Formats: sequence, structure tokens, C-alpha cells
Amino acid sequence: FKVINKDTKNALNFTCALHTYFKVNLSKTYISGFKNVEYTDSLDKHKKKTEKNEKIKIGMEVDRKYKNVKKDIILVDSGKKYKKIVLKKTGFSDYVLWNPWIEKSKKMSKSDFDENDYKNMVCIEAGCVFEPIKVKCGESWQGCQIIEPYEKSSL
Repeated sequence: FKVINKDTKNALNFTCALHTYFKVNLSKTYISGFKNVEYTDSLDKHKKKTEKNEKIKIGMEVDRKYKNVKKDIILVDSGKKYKKIVLKKTGFSDYVLWNPWIEKSKKMSKSDFDENDYKNMVCIEAGCVFEPIKVKCGESWQGCQIIEPYEKSSL
């Protein structure tokens, strides 16, 4: 993902996130790599918190923005051929972890999201959501997310 500022007078400031949706079985899935990372909980008045869990299991609506994530994120779904997916990033400082759960799923567009799809998805978005990226005139910025799947034998 590359942004070039061709403006000769003004810097370009923006935030962004790569909306990466993973098809999973939530009852067999956990996410790791966020332990001890500060996050903002959008469902709790945007309170700042620190992740205490090594493994995050989703069993309700989740909408969190993790700040300055240094580690790779690992998504494990024991019900899939590719049981482990490692998420790496460059240029992006943050991650968003999201699942709409039951009530929001019912309100979403049926062309994009069935009301029961929340059971089979998690969104883990590499991004810059806390501090805007600043691209000076004539300069560029680049961010990359790498998704590495591993089969069971690779765990």
C-alpha cells in the first residue's frame, strides 16, 4: 500500500487500516500477540486498557484499537487446514480487532454480511489509527501486511 503526495504546497495527513477479514470458526479460534499492548475499547466509551490475555477468544462483540504493536499477530483456528496464520506488518503501527457479534450483524447489509456470519469471521486490521501518517510534499509513505499461513504440521 503506497501513498504519494504530489501536492507541491500541502502535506498529506491521513489514518488508515487494511480491512482484513478472516473466515474462521470462532469456537475453535484464538488470537495472540497482543498481551501487554495498550488498546482503546470502542465498546467501553473508548477507555484505554492493556491487554492481559495471551490468547484472545472472541465470544461477544469486539471493537478494539491496539496501539504500537511490535509483535507479529498469530491467528489460530484448530478447525482449518491452515491452522495458524501469522500476520506481519511494516509501516503500520497499530491493529484493529473487530467482530460485530449478533446485534450488529443483524443490522449490516445482507449483500455484504449475513446475520450469522459473525460466528465465522474475525477482522484483524493492520493500520495507523492513533497517529495520522504525515507525508510531506513530493514524498511517499508505504505500508505492508504479510499474511503467512501454516499447516498443522508447521505448528
